[in-house]
Amino acid sequence: EFLMNSNNFNFGVKQSGAKIGDVQLPPWAATPEDFIRINREALESDYVSAHLHEWIDLIFGFKQRGRFAVESYNVFYYLTYEGMVDIDSIKDPDMRRATEAQIDNFGQTPTQLFKRRQHPCRNLPDYTPSPHSTSIFKKPYPQAYYRQITKSP
Repeated sequence: EFLMNSNNFNFGVKQSGAKIGDVQLPPWAATPEDFIRINREALESDYVSAHLHEWIDLIFGFKQRGRFAVESYNVFYYLTYEGMVDIDSIKDPDMRRATEAQIDNFGQTPTQLFKRRQHPCRNLPDYTPSPHSTSIFKKPYPQAYYRQITKSP
Protein backbone atom coordinates (compact mmCIF):
# COMPACT_ATOMS: atom_id res chain seq x y z
CA GLU A 1 0.00 0.00 0.00
CA PHE A 2 2.79 2.47 0.85
CA LEU A 3 4.46 1.80 -2.52
CA MET A 4 1.43 3.09 -4.42
CA ASN A 5 0.33 6.74 -4.55
CA SER A 6 -3.36 5.81 -4.33
CA ASN A 7 -4.24 9.23 -2.85
CA ASN A 8 -2.62 11.00 -5.81
CA PHE A 9 -0.40 13.18 -3.64
CA ASN A 10 1.66 15.72 -5.55
CA PHE A 11 5.26 14.56 -5.12
CA GLY A 12 6.46 16.93 -7.83
CA VAL A 13 8.18 16.07 -11.07
CA LYS A 14 11.48 14.59 -12.18
CA GLN A 15 14.06 16.64 -14.04
CA SER A 16 12.60 15.14 -17.21
CA GLY A 17 9.22 16.64 -16.35
CA ALA A 18 7.59 13.26 -15.62
CA LYS A 19 5.20 13.27 -12.66
CA ILE A 20 6.37 11.34 -9.57
CA GLY A 21 3.75 8.81 -8.47
CA ASP A 22 4.02 5.14 -7.52
CA VAL A 23 7.34 3.60 -6.47
CA GLN A 24 9.03 2.04 -9.48
CA LEU A 25 9.47 -1.65 -8.72
CA PRO A 26 12.51 -3.69 -9.78
CA PRO A 27 11.97 -6.06 -12.71
CA TRP A 28 11.88 -9.14 -10.46
CA ALA A 29 8.76 -7.89 -8.62
CA ALA A 30 5.51 -8.13 -10.56
CA THR A 31 3.40 -6.23 -8.02
CA PRO A 32 3.93 -4.26 -4.78
CA GLU A 33 2.71 -7.31 -2.87
CA ASP A 34 5.24 -9.47 -4.71
CA PHE A 35 8.00 -6.99 -3.82
CA ILE A 36 7.05 -7.15 -0.12
CA ARG A 37 6.79 -10.96 -0.16
CA ILE A 38 10.20 -11.44 -1.75
CA ASN A 39 11.89 -8.97 0.59
CA ARG A 40 10.21 -10.53 3.62
CA GLU A 41 11.43 -13.98 2.54
CA ALA A 42 14.95 -12.62 2.17
CA LEU A 43 14.95 -10.83 5.53
CA GLU A 44 13.56 -13.88 7.30
CA SER A 45 15.94 -16.31 5.59
CA ASP A 46 18.52 -18.41 7.38
CA TYR A 47 21.27 -16.68 5.38
CA VAL A 48 20.29 -13.23 6.67
CA SER A 49 19.85 -14.56 10.21
CA ALA A 50 23.30 -16.16 10.04
CA HIS A 51 24.93 -12.92 8.84
CA LEU A 52 22.89 -10.22 10.59
CA HIS A 53 25.56 -9.77 13.24
CA GLU A 54 28.00 -8.65 10.52
CA TRP A 55 25.63 -5.87 9.48
CA ILE A 56 25.15 -4.84 13.12
CA ASP A 57 28.94 -4.60 13.52
CA LEU A 58 29.15 -2.31 10.47
CA ILE A 59 26.21 -0.03 11.29
CA PHE A 60 26.15 0.08 15.11
CA GLY A 61 29.27 -1.75 16.20
CA PHE A 62 33.03 -1.78 16.33
CA LYS A 63 33.37 -1.62 12.52
CA GLN A 64 31.64 1.76 12.34
CA ARG A 65 34.72 3.85 13.15
CA GLY A 66 38.48 3.60 13.30
CA ARG A 67 40.80 0.90 12.02
CA PHE A 68 38.10 -1.77 11.71
CA ALA A 69 35.89 0.59 9.67
CA VAL A 70 38.79 1.28 7.30
CA GLU A 71 39.56 -2.43 6.95
CA SER A 72 35.86 -3.09 6.23
CA TYR A 73 35.55 -0.28 3.65
CA ASN A 74 32.95 1.32 5.92
CA VAL A 75 34.17 4.92 6.16
CA PHE A 76 32.01 7.98 5.51
CA TYR A 77 32.51 11.74 5.30
CA TYR A 78 33.44 13.10 8.73
CA LEU A 79 30.31 15.28 9.06
CA THR A 80 28.10 12.17 9.02
CA TYR A 81 29.49 10.94 12.35
CA GLU A 82 27.75 11.88 15.58
CA GLY A 83 29.64 14.49 17.59
CA MET A 84 32.12 15.40 14.85
CA VAL A 85 30.88 18.98 14.52
CA ASP A 86 29.31 21.45 16.94
CA ILE A 87 26.92 23.47 14.75
CA ASP A 88 26.40 26.07 17.50
CA SER A 89 30.11 26.89 17.55
CA ILE A 90 30.25 27.79 13.83
CA LYS A 91 30.18 31.60 13.69
CA ASP A 92 30.46 32.11 9.93
CA PRO A 93 26.84 31.99 8.64
CA ASP A 94 27.88 30.64 5.21
CA MET A 95 29.96 27.86 6.76
CA ARG A 96 27.14 27.03 9.17
CA ARG A 97 24.56 26.82 6.34
CA ALA A 98 26.95 24.70 4.26
CA THR A 99 27.56 22.32 7.18
CA GLU A 100 23.84 22.03 7.92
CA ALA A 101 23.11 21.43 4.21
CA GLN A 102 25.77 18.68 4.11
CA ILE A 103 24.18 16.94 7.08
CA ASP A 104 20.62 17.45 5.79
CA ASN A 105 21.40 16.10 2.33
CA PHE A 106 23.67 13.19 3.21
CA GLY A 107 22.37 12.18 6.63
CA GLN A 108 24.16 11.02 9.73
CA THR A 109 25.73 7.74 10.76
CA PRO A 110 23.72 6.11 13.59
CA THR A 111 24.98 6.23 17.16
CA GLN A 112 27.71 3.64 17.72
CA LEU A 113 26.15 1.27 20.26
CA PHE A 114 28.76 -1.51 20.43
CA LYS A 115 32.32 -0.20 20.57
CA ARG A 116 34.44 -2.98 21.98
CA ARG A 117 33.50 -6.37 20.63
CA GLN A 118 31.78 -8.17 17.83
CA HIS A 119 28.04 -8.59 18.02
CA PRO A 120 27.26 -12.28 18.68
CA CYS A 121 26.17 -14.50 15.82
CA ARG A 122 22.70 -15.97 16.00
CA ASN A 123 22.85 -19.69 16.67
CA LEU A 124 21.40 -21.54 13.68
CA PRO A 125 22.54 -25.15 14.10
CA ASP A 126 20.64 -26.42 11.04
CA TYR A 127 21.83 -23.73 8.63
CA THR A 128 24.08 -24.99 5.84
CA PRO A 129 24.31 -22.73 2.79
CA SER A 130 23.77 -24.56 -0.46
CA PRO A 131 26.27 -23.89 -3.25
CA HIS A 132 23.44 -24.59 -5.70
CA SER A 133 20.97 -22.12 -4.24
CA THR A 134 18.55 -20.56 -6.70
CA SER A 135 17.88 -17.56 -4.50
CA ILE A 136 18.09 -14.07 -5.99
CA PHE A 137 19.82 -13.08 -2.75
CA LYS A 138 23.14 -14.77 -3.42
CA LYS A 139 26.33 -13.14 -2.21
CA PRO A 140 27.53 -10.73 -4.90
CA TYR A 141 31.23 -11.14 -4.05
CA PRO A 142 33.60 -14.12 -3.94
CA GLN A 143 34.12 -15.89 -0.63
CA ALA A 144 37.59 -14.33 -0.23
CA TYR A 145 35.97 -10.89 0.01
CA TYR A 146 33.79 -12.01 2.92
CA ARG A 147 36.75 -13.60 4.69
CA GLN A 148 38.54 -10.25 4.37
CA ILE A 149 35.75 -8.15 5.89
CA THR A 150 34.85 -10.63 8.63
CA LYS A 151 38.34 -11.51 9.85
CA SER A 152 38.81 -11.25 13.58
CA PRO A 153 40.94 -8.47 15.08
